[in-house]
Amino acid sequence: MLDSGRREEDRVLSDVHVGCLAEAAPSGQHSTVISRFQQRSRESSSLTLDTIEVDDDGDIVVKRNPSSAHQTILIEHAMETTIDKVGQQVWPGALLLADFILHHPDRFAACSVLELGGGTGLVSIVLAQFVRHVFCTDIGDDVLQCCRRNVERNGHIYQYSVYAESTVILSGHSTRLVDVKELNWLDHSEESNAGGLFSWSGEDLRRLQEVEVIVAADVIYSDCLTEAFVSTVRRLMLSCHLCTRCYIAIEKRYNFTLADLDTVASAYKHFCSCLDGLCREESPVGIFQAERIAIDFPILFEFERSSHMELWCVSLHRKT
Repeated sequence: MLDSGRREEDRVLSDVHVGCLAEAAPSGQHSTVISRFQQRSRESSSLTLDTIEVDDDGDIVVKRNPSSAHQTILIEHAMETTIDKVGQQVWPGALLLADFILHHPDRFAACSVLELGGGTGLVSIVLAQFVRHVFCTDIGDDVLQCCRRNVERNGHIYQYSVYAESTVILSGHSTRLVDVKELNWLDHSEESNAGGLFSWSGEDLRRLQEVEVIVAADVIYSDCLTEAFVSTVRRLMLSCHLCTRCYIAIEKRYNFTLADLDTVASAYKHFCSCLDGLCREESPVGIFQAERIAIDFPILFEFERSSHMELWCVSLHRKT
C-alpha cells in the first residue's frame, strides 16, 4: 500500500496487484509483468454501493463474475517499486476514475482531455473509447515508455471509436488518439524537455490549449507533490481557455504521526487545504470551486472500492 509516511527508498506494492494473475512482460522488460483488467459493460453490472456487501474494515467485497467481462485491458506494470517509481503500478484510484468515466461517458465524449500522473496509462486507455484526443502525461522515461507500450497494445479497446484511426491528420500534422508526453509539475514548463523522446512539439502545445477536461488519479501522497499538482491544475485550467473541469480520484491513507499522536490522513488533509486555498483565490479569469462526487455508481472493474476512496471535481467558472 502507498503510505505517505514511508521513506523514499522503501518499496511499496499496490493492493490492486496483491493476488493478481500476471504474466511476464515481453523479452527486454524483465522488471515488469502484464496483468489483465476486465472492463465490464454498464449493462452487465448492477453492483453499486447500495447493493454490495462490506467487510469489517468498510471495504467492498467484490463478487467475481468473469462471464460478465466485456473487454480486457492488458497493462504492463511493476509489481513493487520505490516511492519515486509508483507510477509503474496500478493503484485503486485509477480504477475508481475508470469506473466513473465508463458510467458517465457523456462528460468526456468528443472532448480533448489531459491526464496528469498517468502512470501505466490505464485511465487514458479507458478515456480513448470516448474522447477526441487525450494527452497522457507523467515523468521519467521508464514510466513513459511503459505507458506508451500499454497504449499501443490496447488499440482493440478503442478501435471502434469515431476517433480511432491510429494516426489522423489535423492542420497538416500527424497526431495519435493517445499521446504520451512528459509533464513535470515542479518545472511548470511543457518545453523543459525539448528534444526528448516524450517532448512537446509546437503542434502539441497548440493542441494543449484546446484541452477541455483534466483527470488525475492517485497523485496525493506527498505534500510537496500535492502543492505542485494543485498549482499545475490551476495553471493549466487558467491558460487552457476551454478547460472548465478537473476530476481527481484519491484514497485517504492513514498513518500514525508524533505531531498528532494519532492515526491521521495527513496527505489528504493537506490536499483539502490546497483545494481550499485555490477556491479562496480571487482570479480575474474566474472562480474555482471544488466538490466531492458520490461514488455510488456501478463497479465495472474488479477491485476493492474502499470507503476511504473519494472522487473530486474542481471546476473553473469563467467570468464573462
